[in-house]
Amino acid sequence: MHLPPAVSYPVVRSRWHLLGIGLLAALGALADCALVWHQRGQVGAPIYTLLFAMAAPISAIGAVTAWYKSPVGRLHWDGAEWFWREFGKAPLRSIGQVSIALDLQFLVLVQLRCETARSQWIFLQEATHRAQWLALRRALVSAGSERAPVHPSVQAPTGDDLLGTTA
Repeated sequence: MHLPPAVSYPVVRSRWHLLGIGLLAALGALADCALVWHQRGQVGAPIYTLLFAMAAPISAIGAVTAWYKSPVGRLHWDGAEWFWREFGKAPLRSIGQVSIALDLQFLVLVQLRCETARSQWIFLQEATHRAQWLALRRALVSAGSERAPVHPSVQAPTGDDLLGTTA
């Protein structure tokens, strides 16, 4: 079997991920408004309704914060193994396996796994680098079924985060 050629793809924060967070937050706000409207005439209900209604904005703020802290860098496929390089930092980090969790043709959610660290989820989007998008997708599909070995010359991640980002 021939493996796909090497590819290097930039990973940025996904606007689709942020749009999904926004849509779910708006849906939660609408559900909260409906709950408040339904409970408006009951004795003692406004306090509990208000506390429950605070869950949607708090969770939306948490989701946007997590989106903002999501890793950005470059995902490299050298023809046999996957590597990660964070923007502005020199060392490559080896990734044991990259598997597709969701493929929408223009947006792919992948899980990066390694024996020495917890897995990391990242969104890859076509709009980031259209010229390399098909090459990246070929590499993801063909290399996703086999477990790539961890290259010994690559620096191991510090802590328990695969990409070396802070949580």
